[in-house]
Amino acid sequence: MKLLLTVFLSTVCSLSIGQTQSDFDELVARTNLYVKNYDLLSGFANRENYFAWKDTNLPPALVESIRKDQDYQDELSTSRDSISEYGLILELQDLIFQSLSKVLAHPASKGKDLTKLFPEGDLAVIQSDDGKLYNFSLDEKTGGTYRSRISLMHFTDFDSQQLPPTKAIENGATNPYAIFEGDGFDRIYTIESKAGTKYLLLGSVRGCSTCFESNIMLVSRQAKAFVQDFAYAVNSRGWESGISYDHETQTIHIDYLTDDLTSSCYCSKDENEEDYSEDAETVLVKNCTCTFEFDGLNFELVQAGWKKIKAE
Repeated sequence: MKLLLTVFLSTVCSLSIGQTQSDFDELVARTNLYVKNYDLLSGFANRENYFAWKDTNLPPALVESIRKDQDYQDELSTSRDSISEYGLILELQDLIFQSLSKVLAHPASKGKDLTKLFPEGDLAVIQSDDGKLYNFSLDEKTGGTYRSRISLMHFTDFDSQQLPPTKAIENGATNPYAIFEGDGFDRIYTIESKAGTKYLLLGSVRGCSTCFESNIMLVSRQAKAFVQDFAYAVNSRGWESGISYDHETQTIHIDYLTDDLTSSCYCSKDENEEDYSEDAETVLVKNCTCTFEFDGLNFELVQAGWKKIKAE
């Protein structure tokens, strides 16, 4: 189970008017240090691989808190003088996103190209063409074949001081980034529409050794939240098939072979042609294709088709 699907950017600490550029630089440096330490860890490591506290670079106050917490046992050595590699992964994940949230909420972040603040390491930073919508994602390092990522969205036109705090969201307040929940994105395009600026996001994730998902969604901002205008996802056994997008022509191309993950050809929610059988001798494998073109407001299906693939 994913520890966190999407981190909602909120003001995790009270920002004072007197914050300076040096405060901001320190926050950025601290975040990069946590990421650098995280890069050295492996989700595939032996659970008995322990790190002495002095080698973890965790804040002293956090170390002291962990050592005194009697409920914190599973990832500590018997003498509580070291932490397992998996435990350290979990602690650094929290520190990275706590620190990153403070960076993004800091007034000095306004107008900056945030991709240049975190240029290397396991923290991937994707920026929209207009420099306003960002996705930060981190390999969760669970050690499984599902290569899950912890994802955080940030929109520069939202005033972080006016967004509902995390506790309010837990009690039913609107999370403006709710539709982005998942494993992050590989690319964000800006599209100017008749209704204003929209964003097209492409993502992908490996779900198992031979499970690959590619997804795409078109979103627009309404009031203080994003809404989804269009979405499509393909799960396939082949990494080379799925979704592609031509930004010059604003055209989405879908191309995949049916298999046990996606057993039919479909180009819309209203279409679902069931023709797949678990009996290997009666499987009808198809090459499915769909083409969507942007009509000024949304993506419209303009072509759909399939052809039978001959068994070898």
